[in-house]
Amino acid sequence: MSIEVIFKGVENESNVARLGGYSFLPESIDWPLNPDGDKLTLVLCLPTDFFNKTLDLNLQEEHVLSVFTKYKKEDYFLDLIT
Repeated sequence: MSIEVIFKGVENESNVARLGGYSFLPESIDWPLNPDGDKLTLVLCLPTDFFNKTLDLNLQEEHVLSVFTKYKKEDYFLDLIT
C-alpha cells in the first residue's frame, strides 16, 4: 500500500499531517529537550485522524503525534529520534 503525500502551505491551527513547522504542544508542556538540555527539532506531526483513516485505527480524534529529533548539522542524529 502506498500513500501519496502532497505538500502545501497551511495555517498553524490546521490539524493536518505536516513536516516541521508549528507544534501542537499544549502551553502547559515545555518544548522537549534531549538529555543534554538542548531543544529538540520538530520533524513531523501526524493527527490521529490520519492514523484512523490510513491504518483503520480507532484513536481518540483531534490529537496529534509529534516526532522530535536531536538534529545537529554536524552530528549524526537518526539514532536519537524521540
